[in-house]
Amino acid sequence: MPPIPELAAISRPAPLLYLVVLTAIPLQGLFLPATFARCAVMALSAPFYVAFLTLIVRRNHSRARADILLAQERDSLMPNW
Repeated sequence: MPPIPELAAISRPAPLLYLVVLTAIPLQGLFLPATFARCAVMALSAPFYVAFLTLIVRRNHSRARADILLAQERDSLMPNW
């Protein structure tokens, strides 16, 4: 899917920042034997979760954009009384 150029500038690096945070925080617990497995699983699953969220955001954005265009077209076709 091509990138969406209409998104605000802050939303472009947001998934990358979210990925860094979701990966870095669990890595703090890798040095404790009791939490090693759980932290490793969380850190390794973070990219998949962020990718899923990014897909959902892009899909919702394209649907909302299509709805707005449809409403504008409908309004332009209706006569002004």
